[in-house]
Amino acid sequence: MSRTFFLRGLKKELSIREKMSRPTPLFDKDSVPDNLRTRRWKLKHEAERYMKSGDHKKAEKKLLKMLRINSTDHYALSKLIATYTRQGRFDDGKNLYKAAEKRHADGSVIYTSAIVLYYKAGELDNACRVFETAVERKCADYATYSAMLNIYIDLGQADEVKNILGLACKNTTMLSSLFSDTFDFYFNRGLYQEAIDMIENSHSVIRESPRMKLALMEIHRKMKNYDTAIECAEKFISEYPEKDFDDDNYIQAHTIKAYCMIHSGMQNEAADEFSLLIENVSRNNIHYPRILCGFVFCKPALTGEEREHLLADLDYFGVAAGASMQDKIENAMKILSSDR
Repeated sequence: MSRTFFLRGLKKELSIREKMSRPTPLFDKDSVPDNLRTRRWKLKHEAERYMKSGDHKKAEKKLLKMLRINSTDHYALSKLIATYTRQGRFDDGKNLYKAAEKRHADGSVIYTSAIVLYYKAGELDNACRVFETAVERKCADYATYSAMLNIYIDLGQADEVKNILGLACKNTTMLSSLFSDTFDFYFNRGLYQEAIDMIENSHSVIRESPRMKLALMEIHRKMKNYDTAIECAEKFISEYPEKDFDDDNYIQAHTIKAYCMIHSGMQNEAADEFSLLIENVSRNNIHYPRILCGFVFCKPALTGEEREHLLADLDYFGVAAGASMQDKIENAMKILSSDR
C-alpha cells in the first residue's frame, strides 16, 4: 500500500469519525439538509457571541445569513427584530415583522419581539394588535404575556394589568412570575386592596408561600390594620418551621410585628421585640438597619454610651442605605440627638 493511498484512507476515516461525534442541534425545520444544519448551528452561536458582546452589526450579518438558509427561522427573526429595537432602527424591525407575517412565520418569540419593538417605537396600538394576533393564533406563551404585562405596568394602567393577568390565567400555566410582577405593581402604587384580592384569589401554593404571607402583613401595616398584622405575624412565627434568626423570613415577620406594636401604642413590648432581634440578628443582615431604627423609635431609656453607640451604627449604615431607609435613619438619629 502506497503512502499516499494510506493517508487518503486515514483522512477519510477521521472525517467520518468527526461527523459521527458532532452534536446534532435542534432546528425549526426538519427539511433543512444536514450541511445547512451544521452551518446554521455555527451561525447561531456566532450571532449569540456577538450579541453578548454588544456588536450588533456583526450579529445582524450572522442572523441575515441564517435567514438565507431558512426565511422562516423563528430564532433569527426574533433576534434580528430585537437587535433592530436596541439600535433604534424601528422601521427596519417593522418591515422584518411584516415580511415574517407574509411568510406565515407564527412563533411566540417573533410576536414577543414585535410587541417590544412597537412599544419602544411609541406605537402602543400596534403592540396591542400584535399581542391580540398572538393570542388568537394560540402562539402566545409566558414571554408574550409578560411583555404585554410589563408594558402596562410601565404605563401604570392598573385595569389593563388586571385584564392581561386574567387572560393569562385562562391561556397559560406559567403564572408565578406574571403574578409577582402584577403584585409588585399594585403594592408599589399603594393599590393595597387589589393586592389583597390577588393573594386571596390565587392558588394555594402562592397564597401559602412565605413571601405572600409577609407581603400581606406589610399591606395590613400600611393600611393601618395593626391588630390584623400582629395576629398574622404571630401565626407566621409560631408555624414557621425554621425558627432561626439567620432566616430572612423569620426576621422580617418579627420586624413587622414590632413596628405594628409601636403604632398600636405598645412601645415597651416593641422595644423588647427589637432588643431580641438586635441580640440575635447579624449586623450584615439586610433588615438590621430597620431593626435599629425601630428600637430607637420605641424611645427606650438609654445610657450616654448606648446612645453614642447607636448613633455610630446608624451613621455607618446610612452611607450605603437607599432613599427610604436613609430617611428612617435620619429620623432615628434626630431622636437620639435630641435626647442627649
